[in-house]
Amino acid sequence: MNTRLFRRLPRRAALLFALLMLVMPMMIAAAQSATGLITNVGRLNVRQGPGVGFPVITRIDAGANVGLNGRNADTSWVQISLPGGIIGWVRSTYVSSSVALTSLPVVVQGTGASGSVHAFFLNVRSGPGVGFPEVGVLGRDDGVSILGRNFDGSWLNVAIPGGVTGWVNRGFIVTNVDVMTLPVTDPGQGGGPTPTGPYGTVTAGFLNMRYGPGATFGIITRLTAGQVVNLGGRNASGQWVYISIPAGASGWVNALYLRPSVPINSLPVTG
Repeated sequence: MNTRLFRRLPRRAALLFALLMLVMPMMIAAAQSATGLITNVGRLNVRQGPGVGFPVITRIDAGANVGLNGRNADTSWVQISLPGGIIGWVRSTYVSSSVALTSLPVVVQGTGASGSVHAFFLNVRSGPGVGFPEVGVLGRDDGVSILGRNFDGSWLNVAIPGGVTGWVNRGFIVTNVDVMTLPVTDPGQGGGPTPTGPYGTVTAGFLNMRYGPGATFGIITRLTAGQVVNLGGRNASGQWVYISIPAGASGWVNALYLRPSVPINSLPVTG
C-alpha cells in the first residue's frame, strides 16, 4: 500500500480504504471459488446457452465438480466452467452449490421459459404467421427455449437446437410458463399493446374481411394468419363476427377462422 497516500487521507476515509483493501481480495477469491456438484441426474447436457433450444456442447455425469460463473436472470440456468476451459450452461435444479445461486452475477438475460413440441412436425418460421418463410422444422418432443411472444401470445419466439431462432404456433407447444408473462418480442401486425377488450387471432392463411356477414358481400381487405383483431359483435347465428383492425377499418369475418379471447356467443348481436 502507498503509505504516503494513506497518511494524507482523513482518519475515517483511511480506515475505510484499509478495510476495502483487505476485503477485496476475499471477495474476488470467493467469486473465483464458487463451485457446484452435479446431482439428481445420471448424465447432464451442457448447452451453449441458457435453454433447451441451445446446442449441446458436452455431457457430464452425476458427481462432477464444476466452477460456477454466473446465472440467467431468474436463476433457472447457471453458467459453469469445466476442465479444459469449456464454458456452458446447465439447469440450476441439477446443481448443488457451495454458495446461494442467486448470489452469482447475472451474465445473460433470459426468460428461463422452455417448451416441447406436441405435433408430429412443426414448422419454425421467420415471423409470427404462416405467411412467413420456414427457417427450420421440429419433431415431436423436440425442446425449444422460449424468448418471447407476439402480443396476443398466439406465436412464440423460440431458439431451437442448432442455434436458430424463429417463430412457432403456440398451439403446438407445451410450455413451462404462462405464455402471457413472456416479453413481447414482436408487436404483431399493427403493433400496439396486448388488447384489453375482446379480441381474436386469425388462424387461416388468408381471411377476407367483408362488408356484411356473408360470403356474398364485397371484400374490404384481406387479413393474414396471426393478425389480431378487435371483436365488436356477431350476427344472430354467431357464424360471422364484426371486427375492427388497427388500421381503422371495420367489417365482417367468418368466425371459423378466428381464435377468440371470449366465447363468440358472449358478443352482442350487431346489425
